[in-house]
Amino acid sequence: MLEFTDFTLFKDFKEVKQGFILRHKLFNGTIELEKLFNEWKEWKVMTMEVKTLSNVRDRVLKDLAAAERGIPENQALPIFREKVLLLKDSIPIVEALRCPYLQEADYRNM
Repeated sequence: MLEFTDFTLFKDFKEVKQGFILRHKLFNGTIELEKLFNEWKEWKVMTMEVKTLSNVRDRVLKDLAAAERGIPENQALPIFREKVLLLKDSIPIVEALRCPYLQEADYRNM
């Protein structure tokens, strides 16, 4: 029979739980970023909300920092880092493409 006088079990459980949460955020963030980039590739820029992109960027940057601190380096982390930085660099481009003064000819030239 287990006795719960040894609190190291709870500490270990807490660390495992935290690692699982970070990996879950990493996985979900990667999927969410992939969906955003697919919209970008399909030229759905005019329907993309810059504020929503900024909120996603802020959240995934926070998740990335937590994952880099909390879980050991793995194959998914560099991919996630690359996607987060790509999103971070893409937001000014989306803002520029949504400029109301651009004409249809400007988009064709792009």
